[in-house]
Amino acid sequence: MLRLNTKLTESDPSDVKESEEVYDYVKENVFPHVTADDPAPPSLLIFIARRISHPVLNCDEIPRLLDVLGSLEMVRRVSMEHARLALKLQLKSLESQEPGIVLLKKTDEKKLRNFADEKIVSTLRLVFREDILFNLYRLHICYLWTSPQSNLIMKFMKRYFPSNYARDGDPFAEHIWQDPLYAGFTREERERVYSVGEEMKAFLLRCRAWDLEREDYFRKLGINEDVAFGESEFISYTRDFNAKFRSTIDEGRSMQSLQLYLKKVQTLTDTLEKLFPSAQRKGESAAMVFLARESKMQGPQTR
Repeated sequence: MLRLNTKLTESDPSDVKESEEVYDYVKENVFPHVTADDPAPPSLLIFIARRISHPVLNCDEIPRLLDVLGSLEMVRRVSMEHARLALKLQLKSLESQEPGIVLLKKTDEKKLRNFADEKIVSTLRLVFREDILFNLYRLHICYLWTSPQSNLIMKFMKRYFPSNYARDGDPFAEHIWQDPLYAGFTREERERVYSVGEEMKAFLLRCRAWDLEREDYFRKLGINEDVAFGESEFISYTRDFNAKFRSTIDEGRSMQSLQLYLKKVQTLTDTLEKLFPSAQRKGESAAMVFLARESKMQGPQTR
């Protein structure tokens, strides 16, 4: 794993050849060993996300990017809880004043407090949902509309907006939101997803109306449908569609937000790994290390 982390850390996502070499290494040496009990490390997930999104977003890979981001958001949330648990343990250690207890350095404690700060956490969550997640949905649907895979639009609409296609019962019930992408979403967040879903359904209707207007316009000019919806130097359906619809999505801002998000998650996980390396060496979670230390401080418990 050390060799993998070295490769991922030293690689430049903007170097296509180098990125391909690292990705080939990952496919051959890492993917075969990844299981639900032994998931991919955050460094690998971050590498894949950067490879798909930088320097130019690969829209064909957006579903994979979303899978990766769902996993990373879970990592971020769990790591944030680990940071809070470490701060709680730090406070108890200070209160106990027992000899031999190793305390966090003030600089490290400050880092953890910054990670666990509610305002920062809420802001990052908002950016993840609004600037990254929802705009990736919009970009992917736009991409599919003009691609040979346009028949997949409804499949992904139902995945991205499950409550909008619920047939009966509570559209925000747990059983409807089983996709790992929505792990930990509150009801309020689910309602927000629903509103974006309604927006996207209306968007598809506008796209269809625009197609009909385009067909009628070119027919009156004596230009057949194949040319009107094809790609040539003078008439390009994709170019015109993107100018009309995709240009309304601030892709540049979304990609900047994504790179910032990835940097934040990497800093968080790297800091925890540095502070609590035994969790990685022993294959235990950081929380287990914290809890084990806390139980030793408190002594035996009675039920």
